[in-house]
Amino acid sequence: QNPNDYRAVYYESNEAIENDEPITDASSFLFQSGAVIYARVEHIESGCLSEIEDFSLENFVFPEYQLPETTIFCVDENNVPVGSVTLGTDMGSDYSYEWRDGNNVIGTTALLTLSTIPETELINLTLRHDPSGCEMEYSTIPVLVSRPAVLSVSITGSDFGEGYTVTAMPEDMIGEEYAAFEYRLDNGGWQGSNVFNQVPPGSHTVTVREMNGCGETTSESFFLVGYPRFFTPNSDGYNDTWNLISNNDISIKRLYVFDRYGKLIRQLDPQANKGWDGTYNGKDLPSDDYWFRVEFVDEKSGEYQVYMSNFTLKR
Repeated sequence: QNPNDYRAVYYESNEAIENDEPITDASSFLFQSGAVIYARVEHIESGCLSEIEDFSLENFVFPEYQLPETTIFCVDENNVPVGSVTLGTDMGSDYSYEWRDGNNVIGTTALLTLSTIPETELINLTLRHDPSGCEMEYSTIPVLVSRPAVLSVSITGSDFGEGYTVTAMPEDMIGEEYAAFEYRLDNGGWQGSNVFNQVPPGSHTVTVREMNGCGETTSESFFLVGYPRFFTPNSDGYNDTWNLISNNDISIKRLYVFDRYGKLIRQLDPQANKGWDGTYNGKDLPSDDYWFRVEFVDEKSGEYQVYMSNFTLKR
């Protein structure tokens, strides 16, 4: 049958059918949800009419659905993809999908998995509700992100004062403006801030990870000069002596230990590095707080400094 030989005629009521008062322009008919419309087909040349059918007008509202504004593809330093990316949400059997990379259809399933980088600036999706014929368009921008090639560390403060602050800075990466990071000091917990306060003396590293799964980078090891807050001279092999925690960043000129009353207990030889064993004239001193005074030169700045603080002897 040639569709051009027929036309559909619509009516608002049975009364309109009886009076032969069809809807004059169906394409501009005012939509009313729940309204019943009556229709029949007319053969234009002969005027023959089909039986009358009726249908109701119904609203269809798309459920919440969205694609991210940007879709991150993890790559290495040569822009080679690392892993795959999956897009989309399964909306059920009433829906069909058409994914496009430009004019090319690259998928017709609810979930689209890509292991290669799209060639165009947009990935488009046409989501169709099959029972109603309603369609919605969605798009996302593919972007490339790599892990940082370098994680640099800056250090401020000292253990001889307010404590150390360590700030980590990711460097030399692809797509930094799209990346999201978490950081951790040594093997501690992950945190969103790249700043670590009150970092204890000793050897440390900082690790950054890209939160979209693009990889981790660890800084070079760095050493923080400081002093232990307590020691336990009980000959068990742990914390048996007290001394500064140091490296070549400072040059220790003099180091003294005093009791709480200011009596000089020991002058330590900075070169010997043996530390204080908790004795005075060969006798064990009791558990208590003791004080030290250190005179040193910061090799980085050349500044001569003096610092005093206390620590605890525990038995």
